[in-house]
Amino acid sequence: PRRTRNPMDERHGYLRLALSRALARCGSAAGCRGLLPFLGEARLAWARSARKTLGEISGEDFAFDQDRWRKWLTDLPEGPRVTPDLSRVG
Repeated sequence: PRRTRNPMDERHGYLRLALSRALARCGSAAGCRGLLPFLGEARLAWARSARKTLGEISGEDFAFDQDRWRKWLTDLPEGPRVTPDLSRVG
């Protein structure tokens, strides 16, 4: 397993991702905007998670293209729809 230089930065980054996903699923445009920077993330699991969440909320797939996702978000008249995470853990 790899080690990071700063474990706290890693934890804060993952916390930002988790909070942005939760807000986005609650219908928050700010949560969706918070996911956009993760689409260009070098940590592929984080980038895929952001893309998957945006795709489930929107029903679209603009891959990792932040500009297209941003345009989708600004074109929404009422903001993103509420999309609960129905996946099971464990």
